[in-house]
Amino acid sequence: MAVLSLPQLQRALGKTPPRGAFYLAGSEAILKDEALAALLDRALDPGLRDFNLDYLSASNLEPDELAAACSTLPMMADVRVVVVRDIESWKRKSKGKQPAVRYLENPAPETGLLFVQGNDDDPDADLAAHCTLVDCKALLGDALDAWLEDRLQGAGITLAPEALEHLLRATGGDLGTLTAEVAKLSSLQMTGPIDRETVGSLVGIRFGETVEDWRGAVLRDDAARATSLVPPVLALSGVSGVR
Repeated sequence: MAVLSLPQLQRALGKTPPRGAFYLAGSEAILKDEALAALLDRALDPGLRDFNLDYLSASNLEPDELAAACSTLPMMADVRVVVVRDIESWKRKSKGKQPAVRYLENPAPETGLLFVQGNDDDPDADLAAHCTLVDCKALLGDALDAWLEDRLQGAGITLAPEALEHLLRATGGDLGTLTAEVAKLSSLQMTGPIDRETVGSLVGIRFGETVEDWRGAVLRDDAARATSLVPPVLALSGVSGVR
């Protein structure tokens, strides 16, 4: 079983079209969506996609349905793709899972099979053993910075370094929130790097008043600063005293 991160998958797809079976798992739904889109874009001609793409749900898949879908020949193309979502619904002795494992032991060469797991549990070992596993775990540190930089570059956005840092702090590195904020930033008609005050105004969190800033003050035993940050931090969307 080969294991790839999303960047590794994207680099691999730049060299050769996907073949065989892929298993998309991990806690970040956005990364799974991006991995799925990258695989489909590389495997299928846009004009023929509707003819060569099937979406199935593991939760209501009949035992012979997957093999039938995978044995269908591609139309005017070299390959077709079958996507199976909700893999987490398959238990060890599920009526749908065992036929899938048997198919993976002798897959159709003209079909790419993509499993997508909806939750963040560990991948199913029986299925993953026959697949290339795409690990869509939460991004941290340099990996998160690279992901955000790529999205900003794709949207034609340049942020000043302190604005970039504030955006990460204000969103807590949540990919869904970052995606929404990048979309907002792309609507601004601005030339040159965007400053942190503009980012703070757009996000709705001023510089120095994030949850991370409050946590830092607590860890430094800076009681006065931590206390002063309580009202603005509690006013943030999605923040409560319990959290």
